[in-house]
Amino acid sequence: MSWIGTVIGGFFGFALGGPIGMVAGLVFGHMIDKSGNISQDDSNRSNQRFYYSPQRSRPGFETRRNQQEMVYFVSVFSMLAKLCMVDGSLNEKSKEKVDSFIRDNLKLDEESSKLAHKIFEEALKTSYSFESFAQQFYQYFGRNRALVQTMIGILFGVSVADGSLSSNEERLIYSAGGIFGYSRATLDNFKKQYGFADSDLTQAYTILGLKENASEAEIKKAYHKLSIEFHPDMVVAKGLPEEFTKYATQKFQAINEAYGKIKKVRNIK
Repeated sequence: MSWIGTVIGGFFGFALGGPIGMVAGLVFGHMIDKSGNISQDDSNRSNQRFYYSPQRSRPGFETRRNQQEMVYFVSVFSMLAKLCMVDGSLNEKSKEKVDSFIRDNLKLDEESSKLAHKIFEEALKTSYSFESFAQQFYQYFGRNRALVQTMIGILFGVSVADGSLSSNEERLIYSAGGIFGYSRATLDNFKKQYGFADSDLTQAYTILGLKENASEAEIKKAYHKLSIEFHPDMVVAKGLPEEFTKYATQKFQAINEAYGKIKKVRNIK
């Protein structure tokens, strides 16, 4: 988690308000205060604004990338926290799925795991809604469609980890999808990628975002576009924290497997 050292060291400066900024400020503020490199006074806190004072520039220092990774990390665990509150109180079953996601899927080390849980706990305490976190996330990452779809994948993936998707979980995820600019039909297709498709071939077309009557040219075009967008190296370069590359890799593999199935059935060369 390369961005943590940058955040704690106070090597870059940016102001981030809203729910994500507030959670980030609460979680990282005391850590950075100790280093003496953060400028965050009472008025900043009251405005729920997380402000890093621009210190000094250093060789090889990637300001924008570290900022993106931090915002993505905070966004994921804040939105998962609110998803666990879907019934108005902490859903312990859902929290167990988040714990499993941190431990088994992301395989975070002890320090990073504590940080993820701290973000989760602070987000639970805020009065901000799930939708408000989703809106700010989209404002920040909306142009990076692969990162946005990866977020949808995380929300679906954690929710269905126990083999089911509750109606309330589905409602919240679909609300995020609407904020992200996806139609209900597209979200239905995303959901099918998590085991709700009618058949393997139907799911293969769904993964490529196609209907089963798509032409060979459309199939090749869709595959080429998605395989570039979701290549693990590409999504990491766009600001996805390296701990989440497993989701990018899974998506990339699913795209290749789907294309392989369609090629075989349609005899595409």
